[in-house]
Amino acid sequence: MNKGFSLKNIVIAAVSLLTILGAFLPWATVKVLMLEKTLNGISNETGVADGIFFVIGAVITIVLAIVFIKKEDLSTGTKCAISILNVLLTILAIAKIVDINSVPLTTVGAGLYILIASTAITAVLPWVPYNKMLGK
Repeated sequence: MNKGFSLKNIVIAAVSLLTILGAFLPWATVKVLMLEKTLNGISNETGVADGIFFVIGAVITIVLAIVFIKKEDLSTGTKCAISILNVLLTILAIAKIVDINSVPLTTVGAGLYILIASTAITAVLPWVPYNKMLGK
């Protein structure tokens, strides 16, 4: 008997919204003397707007969660797809931090840390047994 929306899918979609937010927040700050420039993942000032990969990945995750929102649990294929996609996004975010830290006079912004947290959490969420935790 279907009792409503799946809490797991709602949580997955909500955390994926944080991924979209992280793409728009500052990724790096460059300070030279009195000048300071902040770049986010969507800005194309560096030649590549890598934040678009995170937005697309988050949208795919949200769509998968919403498509199956009436199901009690996600299928194994859907769980694997969400996890693999978000693990790849986590690796990309870590690579961006390493890349930014290799450039002198730059600091990593909060957006990348939010991306690492949100994508790593989203990769694990499909496998969390919500029914057992809620006593169902």
